[in-house]
Amino acid sequence: MATMTIQQRREREVLIAKYLEDGLSLSQIARELGVSQQSVHKFLTVRGWRTAEMQARSGINGTGARSSAETAKKKAARKAMKPDAVDRSGV
Repeated sequence: MATMTIQQRREREVLIAKYLEDGLSLSQIARELGVSQQSVHKFLTVRGWRTAEMQARSGINGTGARSSAETAKKKAARKAMKPDAVDRSGV
């Protein structure tokens, strides 16, 4: 495999940033660049970047923080799963 120059890496980074802004998925970006999805995922992860799809799945907004509504939903779900939250009135 050929080694990329610093200039080529910068150009690829700019291109990937544009693809993210355009809303392309991880697999679409990989196809455009002619690389594997794993390579694109690693590239994004190292930089702390996410596709819109990755953000939606994780519940994390673009700044890396969960929205307050998402946090409230997750807290309510955890509370509902606790044993003391089970309705025992019919026992």
